[in-house]
Amino acid sequence: MHSDSNIGDTPAVSSRNTTAIAGLDLQALTRCFAGLPDPVLVADSRRRVVFMNPAAQDLFGCIVHPEKYTPLCTEILQTDIEKDYCFAEQCLRDKEALNRIPVRLRNRQGGWSLWSVTAAPVNDEAGNPAGCLIILRDIQADLLAQTEIRGRLATLSSILDNFPTPFFTVDPNLMITHMNEPMEKLTGYTREEVVGRMACAMVLCTPQCETDACVLTETMAHRRPVAGIRRVVRDRQGREIPVVVNASLITDPDGNVIGGFEAVRDISRRVEAEKKIELLAEMTQEGILMVDENHRIIFTNSRMAEITGVSKKDVVGMGVSELLSSQHEEMISDLLSEPHPENQPQLRFCSTFQSDFNQQDTNKKFETCMAVSRVGKSRITYLYLRDLTERIEIERELRKTNSFLNNLIRSSVDGIVVLDTKGDVLIFNEGAERILGFTAEEIVGQPDALSRFYNLDTAQEMMRRMRSSDYGSAGKLNPTRISFTGKNSEKVPVSFSAATIMERGREIGSVGIFSDLREHERMQRELEALRESERMRRELEEAQKQLVQAEKIASLGRMAAGVAHEINNPLAGVLIYADILMKEVKSNEQWRSDLDEIINQTLRCKQIVARLLEFSRQSLDQQVIFDVNETIRQCVKLLQHRTLFHNIEVIQNLETDLPKVPGNPGELEQVFTNLMLNAVDAMEGRGRITICSEPDPAAQQVLLKFTDTGPGILPEIREKIFEPFFTTKPVGVGTGLGLSVVYGVIQRHDGSIEVESTHGGGAAFTIRLPLEAPGDIPEAAGQGLV
Repeated sequence: MHSDSNIGDTPAVSSRNTTAIAGLDLQALTRCFAGLPDPVLVADSRRRVVFMNPAAQDLFGCIVHPEKYTPLCTEILQTDIEKDYCFAEQCLRDKEALNRIPVRLRNRQGGWSLWSVTAAPVNDEAGNPAGCLIILRDIQADLLAQTEIRGRLATLSSILDNFPTPFFTVDPNLMITHMNEPMEKLTGYTREEVVGRMACAMVLCTPQCETDACVLTETMAHRRPVAGIRRVVRDRQGREIPVVVNASLITDPDGNVIGGFEAVRDISRRVEAEKKIELLAEMTQEGILMVDENHRIIFTNSRMAEITGVSKKDVVGMGVSELLSSQHEEMISDLLSEPHPENQPQLRFCSTFQSDFNQQDTNKKFETCMAVSRVGKSRITYLYLRDLTERIEIERELRKTNSFLNNLIRSSVDGIVVLDTKGDVLIFNEGAERILGFTAEEIVGQPDALSRFYNLDTAQEMMRRMRSSDYGSAGKLNPTRISFTGKNSEKVPVSFSAATIMERGREIGSVGIFSDLREHERMQRELEALRESERMRRELEEAQKQLVQAEKIASLGRMAAGVAHEINNPLAGVLIYADILMKEVKSNEQWRSDLDEIINQTLRCKQIVARLLEFSRQSLDQQVIFDVNETIRQCVKLLQHRTLFHNIEVIQNLETDLPKVPGNPGELEQVFTNLMLNAVDAMEGRGRITICSEPDPAAQQVLLKFTDTGPGILPEIREKIFEPFFTTKPVGVGTGLGLSVVYGVIQRHDGSIEVESTHGGGAAFTIRLPLEAPGDIPEAAGQGLV
């Protein structure tokens, strides 16, 4: 080789920056460059690499052979300049040397590193281009070779490695060029795995990575730093970590962007605390707002959104006057304008407002509380809204209730006396005045007033009984007959009951209620004079009840008959027109469904009308002498096939030689059917019905008894079950006419029906039918369901 100048540390070249190497002598190249520590490549005129020294072979992980393997220069030297860029191409085209061009090259491991490239054309002996000589220098190694630079880099590396905040740097292509130890701990990746091998998107795994929302992309594109951006990164194990990101540029001395810097701060504890605070804010029943000094809302909870009718998303950023009212904004201004000493960090203001911000309900009232607190250099106003509407309504109802109770006490027919724990009379109502003759002014607040009408020994005994559980619940005295003393010294018999008044577990007084028994006892004496015996009294009461019941049923029957006849005609019209419409709307399924419902409900009304007509019937249409046992058997046979009776056991204990009775078999079948269906309903479709029949020769009657295993009938409704329209079934399920019809049919047969029941022990209906009837009645030719 001949040379007139140096190209870096390369072999000499001619004054024309060329070197004459006959036929690219590979042996000469090997002798020259084999021991050179820098990678050296030689490409021929076809841009194929025909020589690589050991340093280049180690860097790129391949060996070339002129006869076997001569790859293109672009296959070996893969750069980040542009796709398929070739140093040999430019060198041979321009016939000039390329001196120390900085570039990033891909190595044998696939990573990128920074190198300087020096390339010079190589001519043959005739001066024609024969190839290109390329020498690579490790820029970082060159820098470290200089003592001053190495010291500075060591200092910078120490600062970066000991920097407590996780951070990393990237090149313009977002490939990570440095990462400190805290960043390793945060992500779970080591520097060896990441630097020069992975882009930041592969390490952070945020939804914004590789999009326009990437912080580093935005920073380098707009050439300005970004701070305080919240992100959620995913570490190597897939765990999500909330962080705050700050990013800035890295530029060269000429101001060119050569990379970016991103610091990542783990805010998991802060986010957890924020979630707890938000949870507390969401759990409270008060609406909460946080307002900045410009009266803009920076936080709200769901309750406030519910109160105002505006979503949480839309509330944040609104002005206070936009959401609530100008009055609220004026209050905040007043609070902010007041002195705010450091040792008194909070100011409060409370008031009650009529709702004028929720147009859906302007009748609500809210208690508004405000507090101002300094946060850093700013002051935040906290505003709480508590809905007082319900409480105000409760207070209003309490006042109404108190007024009602006072009126009730004052106007009660019974005497009511309230005492405190000292025995002083606090209340003496008008009923007590009327019964005892004293005025309230003579008793209330007067010393020893109680002893004027209430014997103290009796009072002590009543108090003892009231506190004992032997006479009822502790703290209560069941009605007891005692005597008070009236103003005229007359002994007044009363029915007296009492109870202690408790407040928070402490006795604060007692109340006594008494009824005047004088009239009652007078009537009792008169009644006892009329009674010949206890049996006669029971018969009289029973007769009176049956008479009243019969009169009620007769009156209602007459009314029901008239109403039923009047209703039947329009119901028939409804059915006719509904049927016509049904035929005209064959293709409209919705209308047909609606018309079906009309027809079904109309038919139900007709059934009720039919029951009313049956209820109104006052006499037997046809009377025959028939076997009531046979009627019962036929009725049971018919019902047992119905679904309702699948889990019902029916036992028939019928007397074999039961005398025949006069009457209408069809009507009695209806009676037996109603009783059995009622029993099935009471037992909820599962249980046992027992039917017994037997003669009562002494009374010239036949006894029929229907017993079930249902829950029984409550004592308080037992006297009402035969009343028309009385039912315990839900609305729309029963009409309340079933047992009334039964009662009416039995009455028309000159019989009686009684019920016996204990709650939880089933019910037993006993029917008595006479064996004789007035006039001549034919015997039934054959029996069947009518």
